[in-house]
Amino acid sequence: WESTNRFGYSHKNIQGYLSLSQLNRLGTNDYTVNAGSYLNFDNAYAHIEAGFGGDIDFIYKFQSILEYGHRLYKDVYWQLGYSYRNYPYSGDTSMVYPGLIYYFGDNYLTANYGVSMIEGRGAGNFGTVRGNFTITKFLQFWTGAAFGQWLYDIYGLPPGKENGYILF
Repeated sequence: WESTNRFGYSHKNIQGYLSLSQLNRLGTNDYTVNAGSYLNFDNAYAHIEAGFGGDIDFIYKFQSILEYGHRLYKDVYWQLGYSYRNYPYSGDTSMVYPGLIYYFGDNYLTANYGVSMIEGRGAGNFGTVRGNFTITKFLQFWTGAAFGQWLYDIYGLPPGKENGYILF
């Protein structure tokens, strides 16, 4: 399970945030602190984030995210994202994920295809679908699924032998 608290502030076209997370996998807890910002333009946006893991057993030691999205048609945007994560046990990981985002009101749906490259081990493929729903000004709910290779790189298997899915 995961518990995340996110605090943010908006000023003109910039939305900055700080998120604090506790992640639990089979009774083991890891913690992350991430800071980032969304920069909104007329028909596009950019997202940057950097963060660190603490009490590391399975989570990253450091991560960075860079994303760019542009309006494709009305409320549909295309997105291109890149994420780098430094894992102390399984090697550095880079992910590239193009996708689509559909906005409706304060809510949105995303669908991404991605390639995950783990240092010295090659590349694996994955897909995600996610819905983010605004309940109140201060509360959001999100759900979705991920499927493919290396979703949880626990055993260090080659990509063809580590397939799975995650419901979140």
